[in-house]
Amino acid sequence: MTAALAAPRPTVVPFAAVSFAYFAYAGLMSTYGPLWYQSLGYSTFAIGVLTSLQSSTRLFSPYAWGWLADHTGRREQLLRVAAGGSLAASAGFFAPAGYTNWASIAKDGAKAARAADLGGVKASCRGCHDQYKKPYKADLRTRPVP
Repeated sequence: MTAALAAPRPTVVPFAAVSFAYFAYAGLMSTYGPLWYQSLGYSTFAIGVLTSLQSSTRLFSPYAWGWLADHTGRREQLLRVAAGGSLAASAGFFAPAGYTNWASIAKDGAKAARAADLGGVKASCRGCHDQYKKPYKADLRTRPVP
């Protein structure tokens, strides 16, 4: 068989990267998540609910996403929307208390990134750094690690 007739072999690297990230997250959160929640002061009931929600999403979500992907025929687009939605939904968790404008700065940066405006992305990052650099150095850098 000549090289021109051989079908291209799909690469497994992207799938392997997604699988590694998923199982690393699942392994770390199922093992250390409850301890982390306890250190944050959550009650035993709240820790149980958070831990069971993670397991229940792994049970039901694949079927829901599979059905939606099969019926719309847009698998890749759904994957991108889901990844972007996850990132956007979790972005608020990383804002320290008192950083009230952080979410709008992140939205402006994401909007500029979608428009492929590198200058807008840099301006958004610079605005965040200018606004929060001094409070971060004063309050968060010297805090003890729990």
